[in-house]
This record gives sequence, C-alpha cells and structure tokens, in this order.
Amino acid sequence: MARTNGTVKWFSQEKGYGFLQREGGADVFVHYSAIDGSGFKVLYEGEEVEFDIIEEAKGPKAANVVRLNPPANPPRGQGGGREGRGGGYGGERGGYGGGEGRGGYGGGGGRRYENNY
Repeated sequence: MARTNGTVKWFSQEKGYGFLQREGGADVFVHYSAIDGSGFKVLYEGEEVEFDIIEEAKGPKAANVVRLNPPANPPRGQGGGREGRGGGYGGERGGYGGGEGRGGYGGGGGRRYENNY
C-alpha cells in the first residue's frame, strides 16, 4: 500500500474525527484511532500528514496517520482540556457518568486549562 501525503481539512476534538485533503484525490475520513502516537490524539487544520488509504463502502478512510510537522504549541483554543456540560462519555446523548460540573469522560463542566496560562 502506497503512502499518501495531504493536509488536515478539519478535525473535531470533541467527536474524534475529521477529514484529510489528499493530493490529487477526494477527501479522506480520519478517526482519532488512526493517528500514530500515544496520549491525546488530535490533528489541527492545515497540518501536513502522511497516511495509508483504506477503501471502504462509505468511502476512503485514513490509516496509520503520521503528523509530519506537529506544532510545538497547539493553536489557541484547540489544545488540552475539553469543554463540556459534564455529560461524561457521549455527552451529546446524555452520556455516561458526569453530570453538571462533575466530570466524567469528556465532561468536566467546561474548564479550559489553556486559559490559565
């Protein structure tokens, strides 16, 4: 499988997916689980990436995504903490755990740590 270069068209940290623009082809779906590395996996709009393409029934999907020049400092408002209503995992559907201001996975009552610096 040949590697493909492209740029991040958009990526939602809250939902964990987005789309990549590949050179000379249609946009490619990307899920956070396809990003190489450990820890909180995120991509930023305009970032250059290299990836494999898997053709699926719904369309092309990225695999083995490597960030070519990750930013030293993530763009303001796009790093670290998640803003939420404390709904826990799957907050848009009521979630698991959490509750208003109680945390849970993906919750936390809207505290944004990057605003502390």
